[in-house]
Parts: sequence; C-alpha cells; structure tokens
Amino acid sequence: MYIYSILNTHTMTNDEKHQPIVQPKPSYSERLLTHIEATKQETYSFADIKRLFKEFGTIQYEEMKKTANVFRRGKYKDRTVQDVLTFDRPYLEWLVKQSWMDNQKLLKVCIINALAT
Repeated sequence: MYIYSILNTHTMTNDEKHQPIVQPKPSYSERLLTHIEATKQETYSFADIKRLFKEFGTIQYEEMKKTANVFRRGKYKDRTVQDVLTFDRPYLEWLVKQSWMDNQKLLKVCIINALAT
C-alpha cells in the first residue's frame, strides 16, 4: 500500500523510469538457512550444524573477496579501486591513512596493492 501511494504522488523523471529495480540482498541469516535447507537432511547433529556453518562462512568469505576491490559506500560507491586510481590517486592515499579503514581490511589491502603499482 505504501509503495502504491508513493507511485501515485510522485511524478517520475525520465532517468528514474529507466533505472533498474534492485532487489535487496537476502540477509545473512536467510542465506545461511537456504544453505542448510539445500542439504535436504531430515535431522542435524551438532557436528552437522557446525560443519554447515563453517562451510557457509567459507563460501561467504570467498564471495566477499571477489568484490573486495569495490567501494560499497561513499562518493565512489560501486566503483573499483583500479578505476578510482586512474583519476583520484590522492583520495586513495588519504583513505588508507584513515583509522576507520582498519575495519575494512580487504578493501584497504586492495588499495595498498593498487597504490604500489
């Protein structure tokens, strides 16, 4: 109902009309449950659950590594480190010096490696 009311009160621009609708990514818990359900077991021992959690964690980590060089927020959201390096090297040099980048270890390593080239 809420979406309907927004669509009726908002006149879309041509740019908005041609933007793809992005489906939200399922939550971590939803993806984990889907992974567990895919095994199609009737019952699970503690060892089974532990194995499935570890297996799922590895899968998630590998997926995250594939996009570690992509900015997820900020002025260069959805752009790669290599792309930004071509036109804003000073920004990347500034970025790696920020203390909060310690929480973005994979991205920070990608930036450091790109700056080294």
